[in-house]
Amino acid sequence: MRGAVRSTRAVMAALALSLVVVTPSLAWPATPGAAVRGSSELDLLPDLELAPVYGVSIATANRGRKRLRFGVRAFNIGAGTLEVRGRAPSGKVMGELYQWITDVNGGGREVPQQNVTMFWAGDGHSHWHVERFIAVELYKVDTLTQARRARKIGFCLLDLIRSSSPPAHAPAQRVYGYKACGTTAKAPSLTMGISVGYADDYFPTTAFNWIDITRLPRGHYRLCAKVNPVGDWLEASMENNFYWQDYWINPARSVARKRNTPGRTPCGMHG
Repeated sequence: MRGAVRSTRAVMAALALSLVVVTPSLAWPATPGAAVRGSSELDLLPDLELAPVYGVSIATANRGRKRLRFGVRAFNIGAGTLEVRGRAPSGKVMGELYQWITDVNGGGREVPQQNVTMFWAGDGHSHWHVERFIAVELYKVDTLTQARRARKIGFCLLDLIRSSSPPAHAPAQRVYGYKACGTTAKAPSLTMGISVGYADDYFPTTAFNWIDITRLPRGHYRLCAKVNPVGDWLEASMENNFYWQDYWINPARSVARKRNTPGRTPCGMHG
C-alpha cells in the first residue's frame, strides 16, 4: 500500500534530498569495455561506491536483546545507470530478472540475472526487493573471524540522495522514485535502480538494518560493509565497493566506539 511504502525510510529520505550531501568524486569514468567480463566496449556501466557507514550505535530491543544499528549508502559514480527489471511474477517472486545496460549509441540491452531473486515484502515494507545488494558483517579484529552478520537481506533500489557535485551526465531529477519498487504484489513487471550521481540510502532505523550482538563478548571488532558483494551486477569496477571501520564494542554497556582509521580494502567473507 502507498502508505506502507512511504515509511520512515521515505520520510527521512525526503529530508535528506533537501540537504547538501558531500559525496565522493563523481568524474565521468572511462568506458571499461572488454576489461569487465560480460560487458561490451559500447556499454555504459554503473560503478557502485559505498560511502562511509554512519550512525553506528547500540540499541536495546525486546527482551533486552542488543542490536548494533548503522546506516549504509551506495552511490553510482559510473558512466551508466544501474537498472534492475523484473517480469513474469509467480506468487511473490518475479520469475525473470534482468539488468538493463545502456550504451554509447543511446540504446541498451538486457542481461539475464539468474543468481538474484526479486521478491515482495520480506521486511515489513509493502514493496518489492532484490536480495543481497549490500552485505554487512562484524569481525574480530585480532583473528578476522566472523562474529555476526546483518539481518537485512532485501533492498529496494531508489534514487534517494543526489550528489552535491554530480557529473554532467547525471539526470537533474530522480528517475527511480518510491513507486519504482511497486505498490502491489500483483505488479506484472517492475523497474528499480540507481541513477548516475545518486545514492540509495538505508538509514539506521531501516527495518532489519542491524546486527544482533546479544551476548557478544566485549572487544575490538571490524564492521565490514560491501555493495554488490558477490558481483551479481555488472559494473565498471569493484575496487570501491568496500568500507570498514574498527570499533570497541561492549554490548552490556551499549558502547560502540571507533578505533583507528577506516579502510576500503577488501574485508569480510566476500573480500
